[in-house]
Amino acid sequence: MHFQFYVGKEEAFMVVSFNSQNPGIVFIPLTMFGSSPPIPTPVLAKALRVDAQVVDLIKSKFTVGY
Repeated sequence: MHFQFYVGKEEAFMVVSFNSQNPGIVFIPLTMFGSSPPIPTPVLAKALRVDAQVVDLIKSKFTVGY
């Protein structure tokens, strides 16, 4: 999973291309909320249009205990 977070003030344009030489399965919830290193909470909050507290609550369900 990839993400980008634009911090500029002006409008931006981006062209993205992905290839699938090695396709596989990606478990979206685990990838979004349980990845290491983690996707920053402000990025997820903005992408999902929810409060940071909601993201943190969801992330807590995917925390791996060692």
